[in-house]
Amino acid sequence: MNKFTMLAVSVGLSLDVFAVVVWYGSVLLRIEKSRLVKMAVIFCIWQGIAVMGGNHLALIPEINGVVGQIRFLGVLLTVLIFLGLGAFMIFKGFKDRKKAKEERLQEVKYGAVFIAALLTSIDAFIAGMGFGFIGADIYFALVSVIIITAIMVGLGLYVGYRIGPEKKAVAYNISAALMVFSAANIIVNYIK
Repeated sequence: MNKFTMLAVSVGLSLDVFAVVVWYGSVLLRIEKSRLVKMAVIFCIWQGIAVMGGNHLALIPEINGVVGQIRFLGVLLTVLIFLGLGAFMIFKGFKDRKKAKEERLQEVKYGAVFIAALLTSIDAFIAGMGFGFIGADIYFALVSVIIITAIMVGLGLYVGYRIGPEKKAVAYNISAALMVFSAANIIVNYIK
């Protein structure tokens, strides 16, 4: 796998992170650098652990022997998760349209960020397995995933912040569209 393709995969892996963080940005009173850095670190750590964990799992000889079955189940699970998250975001968007103007939050619930980072790293785990199965340069993949994830966290927070709580339904719809796009991207890549 060439480096350009690995960068493209890294961007694809980070789209769901962007989608989730857009929502966080839309409800924050203000974006502080310390908050942005904490969120970026949480997401980057989970993405990095997932890529390396998937790669190491793929290198186990017994696992390598049943690549087709594991890959199909992993792809199916990931697609279902993304489609489920997209449907949930659409539901939340419709529900929030009926609400009155909301106040912005002062604090981020880092427990929720931790869980969101864990869930958005599932596709990175599967990609790490793919990197392992084809013998890709895992260190280049790891560094590119971490850097692009950090960029996506910053972009997501600022895009969400600009949208604001009054347009939180729009943020949900953007997130839903990105989740569905990520699911479709995974399906297309699986079919190739």
